[in-house]
Order: sequence, then C-alpha cells, then structure tokens
Amino acid sequence: MSQNQEKTITKLSMNRLYIIGLVAILGSEVTLRDIFLPEHAGDIHIGIAIAMEWLVLLILLAFWIPKIEGNKLGSIGFGKFKWKYLWISILTYFILMLAWIGSGLALNAIGLEGLRSLQPMVREYSFPILFGLFLTGTFLEEVFYRGYMIERLTSLTGRSWLAGLIS
Repeated sequence: MSQNQEKTITKLSMNRLYIIGLVAILGSEVTLRDIFLPEHAGDIHIGIAIAMEWLVLLILLAFWIPKIEGNKLGSIGFGKFKWKYLWISILTYFILMLAWIGSGLALNAIGLEGLRSLQPMVREYSFPILFGLFLTGTFLEEVFYRGYMIERLTSLTGRSWLAGLIS
C-alpha cells in the first residue's frame, strides 16, 4: 500500500471517529434535554440530567479525545491559561450586564415584558440546580459546541466558516 493510500485510510478513519463523537454529543444532549426531562421537571430530574452531561464531558475529555481519537485537548481549544482572558471575560460580563439592563428599560418603555417575566418560572427551582444549570450551560456549551463541534466539523468540511455556521 502506498503512503498516499495509508494517509487516505487514516483520514477516513479519523473522519468516522469525528462523526461518531459528534453524534454522541448531540445525541446525549437531545436525549437528556428533550426526551429524559419531563415537561415540568423537578430538581431531581434536572440534577440527574446535569450529572449525566458532566459525565459525557468527562468521557469526552479523559477518554474519547486522547485515547480513541489520539488527539490532545488542544485540538478543541484547551491550552495554557492566560490571565488576560479572565480580565476580558469580566469586562465583557459587565458590558453585557449594562446591555441587559438597557434592553429591559427599552422593552418596558415600549410596553413589552423583559426577563422579569421569567422570575416565576425560575423561583420553582433551588439555588444549587440554578447554579448547576448556569455552570453546565456555560462550560459545556463552550466545550461541546465551540470546542469539539466546530473543530471536528472544520476537519470534516475543510471550512471553518461552515463549521461555525452549522454549530
């Protein structure tokens, strides 16, 4: 077998692994959020779903990427921590908070409800569940959809703009 044929087979094998990884992540998300959770989920249901999502993340980071795909975590954007990113994120948070407050005032000025209309629904859940949802939503979304999904779709399609659009 020629070297070019070996490279083609290796690329096809990696593409299959990437597709399996993408299907597993998306399948677990759909299963946990759209099938497992009842319409009026309680704290226990949401807590189990959160735990399962973190288990999927652990399997992805500790087993799938390094052992099955043979890639480093840098292949999905994990790298050396830089303090400047922390300061940028804090600044972004405050800018978004100001925009959120401003949008609430603007919505009220024209007679529409802002995010306060969600308060009765949010009050149904305990603080640990809400905090767990916050952490899970922010961290897992970054790893699954921006890290893994965009990078693997870029490898599959060869176009980063298309991968970002699909993600």
